[in-house]
Amino acid sequence: AAAAAAAAAAAAAATPAPPRDSLAAAHETVLDHEAVMKELLEEQRQLQLELEQAKAEASANYSELEVLRKERQAWMEEMSALDQCSKAVDLASVHKADAQAQQLATNLEPMLRKSLPITHANLG
Repeated sequence: AAAAAAAAAAAAAATPAPPRDSLAAAHETVLDHEAVMKELLEEQRQLQLELEQAKAEASANYSELEVLRKERQAWMEEMSALDQCSKAVDLASVHKADAQAQQLATNLEPMLRKSLPITHANLG
């Protein structure tokens, strides 16, 4: 085991240390990666906020749409009721006019019977 440890130490000593420029470049690369990761995390956070805002807006729009649908349904029911009332009024007007015409005919019938013989006599 001591021989293996000595061999590992010898191998480590035999491995040349990276040049100082390589270490500085590697350190700069790590710093660049960290900066990119920070930017990506900030962008992800911003996108998450935008997503939450869009969800809230969509929810509000859906709620407003539901209110409008209910109002439209109530309006349609009211229009249907008004249409039924209009038809009932029209029908009542027709019945009233018919009753008035029948009453007028009933009232005029005796006068017409009296005038018919005179008319026949005048024509004859």
